[in-house]
Amino acid sequence: MAEEYKSIKIKEDVKNRLDRYKKRCSYSDCLDEMLGYFELTGVEPRLGQTPPVATFVSTMKSGNAVLLKRMDDLIKILRNIEINKIDPILHSVEDGFFSDRSNTPEVGLSVSEEELYQVIQMNEKLKSDIRNKDILIQKLRSDAIENNVIQDIISDIEELLSDRILSSNKDGFFLLSREHRDQLIRKIRTYINV
Repeated sequence: MAEEYKSIKIKEDVKNRLDRYKKRCSYSDCLDEMLGYFELTGVEPRLGQTPPVATFVSTMKSGNAVLLKRMDDLIKILRNIEINKIDPILHSVEDGFFSDRSNTPEVGLSVSEEELYQVIQMNEKLKSDIRNKDILIQKLRSDAIENNVIQDIISDIEELLSDRILSSNKDGFFLLSREHRDQLIRKIRTYINV
């Protein structure tokens, strides 16, 4: 069966843009590829939509940025507590304990050596806790990059976009139905809210 061709009218600037894009293919093949892309991705050019994959990638980047900012905020809080609370207490205790003692007793200082020892031990424990928290934060940062959630997202997307689920058109292009596109977007949003 012979192919039938129809003439269409387009503006000259649109023709020039189409010429730049089509390169060595025919106008018919170029337009067929464009329409196939829109059918496959579900993108509607009139609405200026971005493809679902681009939306997914930008959402993942912003989620990681928020997680890293939260971890940095936690480090700042812990360091602020150390600088403003623990260090002044430790320095005042050390100054009182190691200062030159004169023969005259100090009035108003009624801290026993046992209490002083407990404060020093508590300070050492808190410093150790801060070191452990810093190590934990570093581990969480590395785990956030290689998180299992990302692997789950990838496997679910591969499953939703597999050959057995998607149908194809006469040219062999896979068609992404609105139902599958919506299901894919819901799945991505579910993982983002985790």
